[in-house]
Amino acid sequence: MEALVLEELNVFEALKNNFTTPCVSVVIPTHKMYPDRAVDALVAKQAFKRAKMQVLSMCPREEGGEEIIEKLGELLENVNFTKSDLGIGFYVSPDMSHVVKFPFVVQEKVIVGNSFEVRDLLYLSEMTISYYVLLINEKEIKVFEGHGEKLKLIKDDHFPLRFYDDYEYTHTSIGSSYGYALKSFEKDKSVVKEQRVTAYLKTADEYITRYLEITTPLILIGNSKELGYYKKASVNYNNVVGKVDGNYSQESIYKLGNLAFEKIKEYLYVEHDKLINRFDDAYGKKLATYGIINVWRAAKEGKGLILLVEKDYSIPGFVSEDEFELFLSAPKKVKDNIEDAVDDVMEAVLEKKGKVKIVANGKLSKYDGIAMILRYW
Repeated sequence: MEALVLEELNVFEALKNNFTTPCVSVVIPTHKMYPDRAVDALVAKQAFKRAKMQVLSMCPREEGGEEIIEKLGELLENVNFTKSDLGIGFYVSPDMSHVVKFPFVVQEKVIVGNSFEVRDLLYLSEMTISYYVLLINEKEIKVFEGHGEKLKLIKDDHFPLRFYDDYEYTHTSIGSSYGYALKSFEKDKSVVKEQRVTAYLKTADEYITRYLEITTPLILIGNSKELGYYKKASVNYNNVVGKVDGNYSQESIYKLGNLAFEKIKEYLYVEHDKLINRFDDAYGKKLATYGIINVWRAAKEGKGLILLVEKDYSIPGFVSEDEFELFLSAPKKVKDNIEDAVDDVMEAVLEKKGKVKIVANGKLSKYDGIAMILRYW
């Protein structure tokens, strides 16, 4: 069986909706460069050994454990660690087997349970939103469709759009001063060329409208002069969330993807700040709560509208018999202990049609790493 490698945006939904157990989640940090990259395979092997031990403690070999162990081995055997990103996740259950690469730093995790550890996948789905890149210069305009660091060049009836400067600029008549006439001609030529370039950019803007919705992010790459002309000509400028100043017309699509993704991440960080400001406002109106114990109860009661949680925040706990209370130390009567209460909160919010937003570590430090905007009832 060949390892199934999925990096599309539907991976999170596929794993979240898995109903077979045991669910094995192995996430390890990896490296793009030598010599650090040389140890990634060794770290993965050690993590897989721990995963196999946990599988057998939960599910004996004759009851399906052997099948899970074989799937884990096949995944590890088929992964090429010389082409790793900043992290890699392995997800195995009786019904599925996935490998996902992460373009951001992850923490090592080995978890075997009744559901997958999907926080890194949720963060990935948030980071790899769809966007477009407009690569501008005076000779040609290209459009790329982007997901994460990956770009795809669009080729259709309109793009790439080329500019042909075949206009015949007319010399002004020579007056009393030849120098003055020459300067006048250069000025006239500059004005006409700016008008023609602006019209060229306006045409490109009209063509790209077919790809953009109101909230579709657009990244501009080009020299400041062309970017300034585009701003004047564009009716889609509200979609622009980032700009890269410089001549990158000869750069590889890989380099362009890295540049664009950095701007997308900056945009998403700003959006996260807006959500935190929204939480602050809601908290002042007593429509929000924070801290794992308060958030746990609100999630179980179905009050969670938007859950904000730091990417790597986790905490073990103990659950009351009615499941509505979470304790950080074992009480006299306890239904179960859980390895990570944050994951359970996330699942509860999603099940009740709330939203979960993963933010960068440290963003919620004054809220103990987790905060919730409540439903208005």
